Amino acid sequence: MQSTGMPRYAVPLTVTNFLLSGMLGVLMRYKILYALPGVQQAHLLHAHSHFVFFGWVTIALLLGLVYSLLPSSRAGRSIYRKLFWIFQLTALGMLITFLYQGYGAFSIIFSTLSLVVFYVFSYHFWRDLKYADTPGYVKVLIKVALLSYILSSFGTFALAYYSSHHGSALAVRSAIYFFLHFQYNGWFSFCVFALFFHFLYQSGYHLEQRYAWRFTLLLSVGLVPGYLLSIIGYFNYSWLRLFSGFAIITQLAATAYLLLLVRQHIRGLSQTLVVVKWFWTMALGAFVLKTLLQSASLVPGLANFTFSFRPLIIGYLHLVFLCMISFFLIGYFIQKGYLSGHTALARYGYAIFIWSVLANEALLFFQSLMAYFNHYHAFYNPALLYASIGIVIGLALLLSGQGLGRNGRS
Repeated sequence: MQSTGMPRYAVPLTVTNFLLSGMLGVLMRYKILYALPGVQQAHLLHAHSHFVFFGWVTIALLLGLVYSLLPSSRAGRSIYRKLFWIFQLTALGMLITFLYQGYGAFSIIFSTLSLVVFYVFSYHFWRDLKYADTPGYVKVLIKVALLSYILSSFGTFALAYYSSHHGSALAVRSAIYFFLHFQYNGWFSFCVFALFFHFLYQSGYHLEQRYAWRFTLLLSVGLVPGYLLSIIGYFNYSWLRLFSGFAIITQLAATAYLLLLVRQHIRGLSQTLVVVKWFWTMALGAFVLKTLLQSASLVPGLANFTFSFRPLIIGYLHLVFLCMISFFLIGYFIQKGYLSGHTALARYGYAIFIWSVLANEALLFFQSLMAYFNHYHAFYNPALLYASIGIVIGLALLLSGQGLGRNGRS
């Protein structure tokens, strides 16, 4: 598939941001085991999380939306290139300032600037979306995604308020989960499905319209009450469980319709996609597993454990971020010809990246399972360090293998 004018440097530069955030993850794992004088773990965590959100996923999704959905006449507008570079600068500013001071005046300024830039992007893209040749349900998914990002920013504002006014730990945690929910389950997820369905439409795969619309509406209706699943372990209210149950029902139903849609074209997709089908199969599996794990949070004993054990929370967040979102995006960029899937270095990189991510997830969830039965072992932290090193090596190799195969399918 041909691009609609995306600069050739855009995707490799954005994946480089992913690599840098992965290196911060390695430092965090290293610092758990060994002394690292002069480096604060909290600063590493904030720099890692903000840079991976705004330097990798958000920019990658914006590139996919602009240069895949919009016609060249709209995607080529100078505003989008300017916003791309401003996003890069604000993400880099967050990386440096969070490493230097953690939450402070400068890091908050760059975080706020990134939100303002996204508001500007949303305004322009929303207006340009009418020019996109794509089904109506794709446009709905995109609009919900944009609104989710804007809604998530209220969690950021609440966090700043509670932090400056000495709010309770529960209030701070609720604000953080509000931001995370509408980023992960809103902005990230809805964009991924919009890009996937648009790809199917462009490629000539005719989806069952009623299933596609039902999936879109169910996922949208369950989004806001789905936030309650993020805090259900902290409160014991019957109304909260009622609305959480409604969110679970809508998500399970949406997942069923998604599987029906994929099943329609599984044979054609398997033949069309080579490298990409492995990335997208794992992304789909991660989405299904995410939905099942959220359903399990309705069980009181599991909910209490889930919200009290940090490795399980990290494992869940990485399941969505790495296995669902990042696997999909890398596969998407290969399929569109923005990343090479043919060179030896790239193939080794993809293989090491995939296996390292899967090892990381397996270790986190197995560690959590053993902890549930009161079994702890020192083996996990060194193994997680090696897995994070593998992720970085894989990304470095796939970047080193770029330069060939700019416009073919993989």
